[in-house]
Amino acid sequence: MLCQYYEQVVQSRNDTGLQLIERNEEVCVFHEKINVQATITQQGIAKLAEKEEEVQFLKMELARLQREIKINRDQLPEKEELERELTLHQNMLLSTKESLKCLEEEMCDARNPERVRLLAGKDPSCKELRERVQKLQDQLSEREHQLLEKELLMEQIQRLLGRTQKKVEARKETTFQVGTKGNHYQSKLRELTKKIRSNISELSVQQVRREKEKGERKTYSKL
Repeated sequence: MLCQYYEQVVQSRNDTGLQLIERNEEVCVFHEKINVQATITQQGIAKLAEKEEEVQFLKMELARLQREIKINRDQLPEKEELERELTLHQNMLLSTKESLKCLEEEMCDARNPERVRLLAGKDPSCKELRERVQKLQDQLSEREHQLLEKELLMEQIQRLLGRTQKKVEARKETTFQVGTKGNHYQSKLRELTKKIRSNISELSVQQVRREKEKGERKTYSKL
C-alpha cells in the first residue's frame, strides 16, 4: 500500500511538473504578445501624435485662409463701387458717342450757323474714357480672380482636414482596441502567475511528503 501511495505521489509530482512547464510556456507566449501589443501601441501613439500635429497645422492654415477671405469679402463694397463706377463710365461713353454723332451731323450741315461753338472746360476724349473703362475692368477681374483662388484653396483645405480627422479618429479607435487587448493579456498573465505559484507550493509540499515517506520506509526496512 505504501508503494502504491508513493507511486501516486510521484505521478502527481510529475503531472504538476508538466503543468508547470506548460504554464511557463504560456507565460512566455503571453509575454511575447504583450511586447508585440506594446510595440503596436507605441507606434499607434506616435502616428496619432503625428496626425494631430498635421491637423493642428491644417487648422492654422485654414484659419489664415479664412482671415484672408474675410478681408477680401470686406473689400466687396469696393468691388461694388468699382462696378457702379464702371457702369457710370460706360453710360458716359455711350452718351458721348451719341453726342459726338449729333455734333458730326450738325457740323456736316453747312446751313447751321451754330455748327461751331466753343465750350468751356475740357471733356475726356473717347480714348481716355476707354482707358478708364479698361482699367476698371482689369481691376474688377483681378479682384474676382483672387477671391475665386482663395475660395478654391479653402475648399481643398477643408476636404483635406476632413480626411485627416477621420484618420485620427480611426487611429484613436485602434489604439483603444490595442490597449484593451493588452489589459486582457496582463490579466491572464496575473492569473497564470497565481496558478504557477500555487503549483510550486503544492510541488514543495509533495517533495516534503516524499522525503518523509522515504525516511519512514528506511525505518520500516530496518525493522
